[in-house]
Amino acid sequence: AFWGDDFLELIRRDFRKVHGIVSGSIANLGPERAVSSLKASNRIILCTTLDEVESVCNRLAALPSTSIISWDTETTSLDPWYSDARFLCHQFGVRGTDGLSYAYIIPLWHRENNFYNPDRAWPHVQRVLESQVTKVGHNGKFDLKYTKVTTGVTVINYSFDTMYASHALCSGLQGTYGLKKAVWDWIPESGLGGY
Repeated sequence: AFWGDDFLELIRRDFRKVHGIVSGSIANLGPERAVSSLKASNRIILCTTLDEVESVCNRLAALPSTSIISWDTETTSLDPWYSDARFLCHQFGVRGTDGLSYAYIIPLWHRENNFYNPDRAWPHVQRVLESQVTKVGHNGKFDLKYTKVTTGVTVINYSFDTMYASHALCSGLQGTYGLKKAVWDWIPESGLGGY
């Protein structure tokens, strides 16, 4: 049973990755260098002013429901009922008109957010979450529950979860469902695996 189709597909993907690395079609930069490269090319944008937060959130919220954005959160705890449960940041990803992907990081109650008042930034983030634009994530059940419990906001049009997709594709294989592993398994050319 261990050598079923799921396991053989995992081996096939690993051989394709090795071939890509050896042939040079997959740059093995390592996640830190890949992130630095994306930052340098302005494809990872850290919002440092309320005007930036408002501008990014207005653009994302105005996208049609047929558009797809990725959504992820970082939180102060794994328990949304904890007395000091808060969002450290929200991250959104979208494909630009140039065909490239862009990530927007919006710090909220993060200890290093000395850019702006998170209470003033939150309504802009909320507008994206309540918009009709299609949202995807990884382990979104956590983000959805945390958002509802800590803020009362119901996220609209969350339509796809890559963790569930990974479960379906790799059923029974332990340790293959985390986002870091999924990135390395399914989009190794991004160089972000393990980040």
